[in-house]
Amino acid sequence: MKKIKTFIIISITSLLLLSFVNENEQKKLEKKLYKKAQREYDNGNYKNAKKIYLQLLEIDSSSFDYNYELALLCFYEMNKKIDAIHYFEAAARNMESDTLPDLFNYLGQAYYSAHRYAEAIKSYEKYSQYPAKEGFFKISMKKYINRCKLAQKRIEEYEKNKKEYGIINLGPNINTEYPEYNAFEIFSDSVILFNTLRDFDIDFNEYIEHIYISNIKNGKFSIAKEIFGNPKYNKLIINELWHESVISINNDETEIIVHQGTKLWHSNFNDGVWQKPLKFSKKINLNYSQEHASISGDGNTIYFSSYDKKSKNLDIYMATKQTNGKWGESVKLGNEINTDKNEDSPEISEDGNTLYFSSEGHNSKGGYDIFKSVLNNGKWSKAENIDSLNTSKNDMFYKYNKKLNVAFFSSDRDEGFGDMDIYMVKFKE
Repeated sequence: MKKIKTFIIISITSLLLLSFVNENEQKKLEKKLYKKAQREYDNGNYKNAKKIYLQLLEIDSSSFDYNYELALLCFYEMNKKIDAIHYFEAAARNMESDTLPDLFNYLGQAYYSAHRYAEAIKSYEKYSQYPAKEGFFKISMKKYINRCKLAQKRIEEYEKNKKEYGIINLGPNINTEYPEYNAFEIFSDSVILFNTLRDFDIDFNEYIEHIYISNIKNGKFSIAKEIFGNPKYNKLIINELWHESVISINNDETEIIVHQGTKLWHSNFNDGVWQKPLKFSKKINLNYSQEHASISGDGNTIYFSSYDKKSKNLDIYMATKQTNGKWGESVKLGNEINTDKNEDSPEISEDGNTLYFSSEGHNSKGGYDIFKSVLNNGKWSKAENIDSLNTSKNDMFYKYNKKLNVAFFSSDRDEGFGDMDIYMVKFKE
């Protein structure tokens, strides 16, 4: 009997010891993985770092560090703010007291990118509740909260005034007898920017292309004015004496593409103003002239139109961002998109799966028509004519606003104020 008891005690002790050894080995493995994740992060191998962080979360899904660091990786380095939400939320649930109140600032920005404005406001307010710490700079959330409230108000205004369906000329505050074209809305600022050729220069003996701005209030557009002298937008002008135009804005409203000369430039929004534009590299400005461009929602793909002297046509190209943050080699899209005629004004949807563009080829009704192509399994579908928008005249510069289910486009159709006008289409629910 005594021997049996001794055997049982030894067996239990062995099992406990084995369990302790296994647990210790598990902790060593986890620690090793964590160091590897941080090393990959620091070396800029973000995809590998993400895979390892996901492995770590399988081991410990409640870890504040794993969730928070993976959230920052998605938020900053991978520019996937919406993907970061899940991990910021998990980190917030497992945060000890006031460990890192900055988390709620980042979470608010991520919610804003996802158009979840009420949640963004709550997150900004939570950040504001934390007292300032010595040696740490605390940001005022007032402007961020106001931006969310403004976005909510704009949606409410559009919903209130929206008709079931219709194509609407934006009216005399925007359109004139001269060409107005390529409008897009800066949602957080309640304005639209567009280009016009209404200013005649005596010295050059021609109309000069300028950028104009109009405020939106209660669903109505104010009388448009040139951005010259506007402290927030003035730096978008590279050369005030020559042709300048805005092209498009990214999904987060932090980068505007502009056109000057024959090249594409980009401006970032910092310190409350749009900064002096920088020219894209020759990977993008690769031919004689580049006319239009659009960046995907995740910021990693650019589509642009480029004129090649050999082909004597505008064609649409694409390039993807490399792990070093620079644009890779440009590739001309296939004949599902490009024809032996001109293709221009590409606009990629927020999810990157639908490309809108204008073409003089395919089955155009006359001049430029607006087309769309859908990406399936890495291949673009045959271009589809959006018949309900097109006329026998030129229809171009299509910009879809997913938040409001409306689109802006430009057309020189007969019923306009003269030459090319800006229109808005309101889609059915």
